[in-house]
Amino acid sequence: MNWPQAVYALKVALATVLALAFSFMLDLQNTYWALMTIPLVARPDAGSMVWRSAARLAGTLIGALVSLMLIANFAQSAGQMIAALALWIFATSYLARLMSGTDAYAYGVAGLTALVIVLDTGPNAPAAYGFALARTTETVIAIVASFVVLLVVFPVSVENQVKGQIAGARRRILALAKDDLSGEATVAIGERMTAFAELLAIHATLRAQAFERSRRNWRLPRMTEVAVLLNRTLVAADAAAFALGKLSPAERQGRVEEERVTLCRMLADYPPQRTSVEETQADAAAIERFIASLNPDTLVRHLTQTPGLIDESLPRRVAALYRLRLFAESLRDLLVAEAALLDPDTPTPKVTPISARYRDRVAALEAGLRPALTFVAASSIWIASGWSAGGIFTLLVGALVIMLPTIIPRPVLTRAGISIGLGYAAGAAISLALMIALPLVDSLAAFALIMGATMFVIFYIAGTPETLAIGIGATLMLAVGLQPTNQQTYSAIGLFNTVALLTLIPLVFVASMTILFPQGPSWLKRHLRRGLRDLLGQATARRPIETDAFIAQTIDILGDYGGDLDAGEPEVERLIVLGRAVLVTGLECHELRRLATLPEVPASLSSRLPQVLGRIRSAAGLPAGAQESGEVFTAVREEVRAIVADAPPDGPPLALLRFGAVCELLQALVASGDLADPRIRAIPRPVMTEATA
Repeated sequence: MNWPQAVYALKVALATVLALAFSFMLDLQNTYWALMTIPLVARPDAGSMVWRSAARLAGTLIGALVSLMLIANFAQSAGQMIAALALWIFATSYLARLMSGTDAYAYGVAGLTALVIVLDTGPNAPAAYGFALARTTETVIAIVASFVVLLVVFPVSVENQVKGQIAGARRRILALAKDDLSGEATVAIGERMTAFAELLAIHATLRAQAFERSRRNWRLPRMTEVAVLLNRTLVAADAAAFALGKLSPAERQGRVEEERVTLCRMLADYPPQRTSVEETQADAAAIERFIASLNPDTLVRHLTQTPGLIDESLPRRVAALYRLRLFAESLRDLLVAEAALLDPDTPTPKVTPISARYRDRVAALEAGLRPALTFVAASSIWIASGWSAGGIFTLLVGALVIMLPTIIPRPVLTRAGISIGLGYAAGAAISLALMIALPLVDSLAAFALIMGATMFVIFYIAGTPETLAIGIGATLMLAVGLQPTNQQTYSAIGLFNTVALLTLIPLVFVASMTILFPQGPSWLKRHLRRGLRDLLGQATARRPIETDAFIAQTIDILGDYGGDLDAGEPEVERLIVLGRAVLVTGLECHELRRLATLPEVPASLSSRLPQVLGRIRSAAGLPAGAQESGEVFTAVREEVRAIVADAPPDGPPLALLRFGAVCELLQALVASGDLADPRIRAIPRPVMTEATA
C-alpha cells in the first residue's frame, strides 16, 4: 500500500465527512457546494493547503460582493447581465494569468463565485443575498473542515519537498556551471531548461511553506536564500562562460586558464548534497581565498606590468577574470547559505525571494478572452434554445474553463478535460450505488462511514497530481448527481439527466482549449520569443528594469514557456540560445551603466552609452532610436587602447578596462547574431558549446 497516498485519501475522507456534518447541522440547502470545495482545497501538505484555502476564501468573498453589484444593476436584463458577467470573467482570468502559483487560483475563484451566484439567482434579485451568504458559508465550512483534519491528523510539512527540490536543482546547476567553465563539455539545452523549471518550482513551494507556522520554520529564510543564490550562481556561470568563450586559445593561456582550471577542480570536488557544516564552511573558506587571489587592482598591475600582456586582448582577459571572480563570489555566498541551512545557530539572513513573474499581457489577454467567449457562447445557446438545463450547462462549462487553468499544469490541461470525463463516468457509477445504499441507513454515523469510505477510495486511486482531474470529476458528479442533504431523497432519473448533461462538459472544455488560442508548441515558441525580446528591450531602455527583476523574469519565462518545449527541436535550441544571449546582454548592459557613472571612465566614453544600447537594440530588431551607431564599438575600442597605451606605470584604471571589456563582449554578441530573431537566423546551432555560447 502507498502509505503517503493512503494518509492523504484518509484526510480528504475525514474532511468530507466533517464538512457534510457541519452543513447538516446548519441545515444548509446546497450542501454539495462544500463537497465540491473539498478536493480543491485539500492538499497533502499543510502549507499548500493553507495557501489554497486562503486564496479560495478571498476569491469567494470578492466574487460574492461583485455578484451582488452585478445583480443590483443588471438583474432585469439577461443580455446586459451576460455582458457584465463576461467582462468580470475576462478580468479575473486576465489577472490570474499574470499571477503565479495559487495566487492565480484566487482570481479564478472570484470569477467562478460571481458566475454561480448570478446564474443561481436569475431574475429573482431579492434572493441574491441568500445565495451569496450560502455560497460563502459552504466555502468556509469546507475550509474549516480541511483545516481541522489536515493540520491535526498526521500533519505534513512542505519543508521536505522544498529540501528535495533544492538538492536536485543544486546538483543540476553546479553540473551546468562546471560544464559552462569547462573547455571540453557541451551545455545540454534540455538540462538547462530543466534547471530553469526547477528554480520556478522551488520558489512556488517556498511560497507555500511561508503559510506554515511551526517550530521548524527557522529554515524558511535560509532555504529562500539558497534558492535565490542558485539563481544567481546559474546566471553568473553563464556570464563567465560567455566571457571565456570570447578569448582565443592563446589569449586564455596564463592567469585566465589557471583560475578557470582551479574553479573547475573545486566544483568537481563538491559533494552531491551538503550534510556537514564543517565541510561546507571549509569549502567556503577555500573559495574565499580564491576570490582574494583575484583582487582587481592586483590583477591589473599583473596584466599591465608583465611583458607581452598589454595588447588589444587586455580588456577581454580582464573581463574573463572579472566574471570568474563574480561567479566565485556567487558560489561562496551559496556555500555560506548552505552552511547556515545546516546550522540553526548561525544568524538568520534577511533575504527577498526572487520570484518576479513575467507579465505576458498578450497571453493574459488570450487567457481572459477564452473563458469569456466560451461563457457567452454557452449562454447564447441556452437563451436561444430555451433549454431547461441550459443554466446548469453554462455554469459548469464556465466553471471548468475558468478554474482548471489555475490548478492544472499547462502541458496536461487539454487532457485534463478528458480525465474529468473519466471522473464523471466513475462518479456516475458510484452515485448510483450510493442511491441504493444510503436510503438503507438511518444514522449519521453510518452515512458518514459510507461517504467517507467512498471519498477515500476515490482519492487513494485518483489523488496524485497526474490523476487529480479524475478525482475532481468523480467528486463533481457525486456532488451534483447525488446532492446529499438532511432529507435523503435521491432520484435515479435526475442522476441520469445529470450524467447526460455532464457528458457534454468535457467535450466543450476540450473544444474551448483547442480552438480558442490553443497553447501548443507554436504558441509557446511565439510567446517565448516575444517575451525575451521584450525583456531585452527593457534592459536596454532609457529607464531599465532592475537587475534582480530582470534575472527573475528571464528565468520565469524560460522555465514557464521553454520548460514545456522539446529541447531537441532546432528552433527551440535557437530560442534557448537567444534566452542565454538576452540574459548575458542584459547583465552586461546593467554593468555598463554602472561603469559609466564612475569618475575613472572618461566622459568621452560614458557619453557613448546611448549609442551602444542603440546598437544592441538594432541587432535584436528593436527600435534603436536616434542614438544607434554601427561604428560605436570600434570607436570605444580605439579610445580604450589609446588610454591603456599612455597609462602610468601602475596601470590604467580597472573601471576603464571593464568598460572596454563589456563593450567587447557586447560587440561579440551583436556579431554572433544570437540576439537576432531565431526564425531568420541564418545558421542553426544544434548545441551550445563554450565557443558558440
